[in-house]
Amino acid sequence: MTLTTARRAFAALASTLALTLAAAAPALASAAPHAAAAEAANAFGFDLYGALVAAAPDENLVVSGASVELALAMTLAGARGRTAEQMAAVLHAPERDPHGAFGALCASLGDDRGAGVTLAVANRLWAQAGAPLEAPFTRTLAASYGAGVVTVDFAATEPVRRRINAWVARETRQQIRDLVPPGVLGATTRLVLTNAVYLRGAWETGFDAAATVDAPFEDLDGGRASVRLMRRRGELAHAVADVGGGDAADVVKLPFRGGRVAMILLVPRSRRGLPALEAAAPAGLDGWLARLAPADVALGLPRLDLATKKLLPTALRALGMVDAFDAVRADLSGIDGRRGLVVSDVIHQAALTVDEAGAEAAAATAVVIAEADAGPTAGPVVVTADHPFLLVLRDEVTGVNLFLARVVAP
Repeated sequence: MTLTTARRAFAALASTLALTLAAAAPALASAAPHAAAAEAANAFGFDLYGALVAAAPDENLVVSGASVELALAMTLAGARGRTAEQMAAVLHAPERDPHGAFGALCASLGDDRGAGVTLAVANRLWAQAGAPLEAPFTRTLAASYGAGVVTVDFAATEPVRRRINAWVARETRQQIRDLVPPGVLGATTRLVLTNAVYLRGAWETGFDAAATVDAPFEDLDGGRASVRLMRRRGELAHAVADVGGGDAADVVKLPFRGGRVAMILLVPRSRRGLPALEAAAPAGLDGWLARLAPADVALGLPRLDLATKKLLPTALRALGMVDAFDAVRADLSGIDGRRGLVVSDVIHQAALTVDEAGAEAAAATAVVIAEADAGPTAGPVVVTADHPFLLVLRDEVTGVNLFLARVVAP
C-alpha cells in the first residue's frame, strides 16, 4: 500500500467512520449525557489512527483514541485563544460544556460492567511544586476527570519519571510500563497530564484451545508467516460488506460477557483487500452494522499480542493542533494565569492481547508541558482472519471506540 493510497483511504475513514460506528450504538447512547463526548472521541480516534497509518502503512497498529482524547481534553481546559480553538477542532470537542460531556463519559466508563469484563479509566496531573496553577483549571480536572494533583520536583528527573511510570503500570495492571522515556522530562517541565485505560474481557462464548492450530498468515506483500489460529463455530452477529469493485468483507461481532463491550472484526474476503475495505468503510459501515444478523459462523482468528508506542506531536500537528507546540504562539494561560507554557511532548502507548479466553487491552497517554523555551447459510459462514484485517473494541452503551487496531502481521 503506497503512502498516497494510505492517506486517501484514511482521510476518508477519519471523517466518517467514527460517526457511523457511533450511529450503530444502542439508542441509549445517543440520548445520554456522554453521547457528544463519545462521538468526539470516536472521530478524533479515527483521525489519529489514519495519521499514524499514513506514516507507517505497512505496520501493525493499536491505539486508544479515547485515552489520547481524554489526556488532551484535560489540557484543553488550560488552553486559551487560538490554541484552544485548534485543540477543540482537532478533538471534535462538544461546543456546549465539553468538560461536562467528557466527565459524563468518564463516569459512564467507570460503571460496573458485571462479571467477565473489567474496564477502568484513570487520570492524574503531576505538577511542579511551587509553580502556580489556576483554581478553575484544577477544579475542572478534579470535577470532570477525577484527576487529582500530585506535586513533584521535575529537577529530580529520574525519580519523578519512575513515579509517573509506576502509576501508569499500576492503573493498567502492569500492561503499560515505562510510558515516559528518559530524556522527556527536565528541570523546565511544569506539569504532566496522564490518562490510563484498561480493559479485560472474557468472551461470551470462548474458543476451545484444543481447536487452535498452526496456520499461515499472508501479509500485505504476499509474504507468509505461521500463526496460532483460534477456531470456533457457532451463532454470531454477521454481515457481508460490499466494498466496491466486486470486493467484499465479513463483519463479525464478538461480544464479551454481559454484552456491554464487544470486538468487531472486519475481514476482507480478498487476500489483499485491506486498502479497499478501509476506503469503503466510511460510506458503508453504518449499513453493514445495521445488517448484522445472527448466523452460523465458522471463525478463525489468530492469537494477537500487539504493542505500539508513539510520540504524537507530528501526527497532532498534521491534524491541525499546531500552536500548542509552538513556543511563541502557545497559549496555555488557563493553567497558570500567564503565557509561557508549551506542550513539549505527547506520548501514547497501547497493548492488545487476544486469546481463547478473551482479550486484554491497555493504553496510557502523557501530555508533557514545559516552559516555552524548553525544547523536547446452507453451511457456516467461514471467516478466517489469516490476512490483514481491522478490529475495534467498543463500549456498547456509550458507543465509544476504546481501541482500534489493524493487523498486518500478527
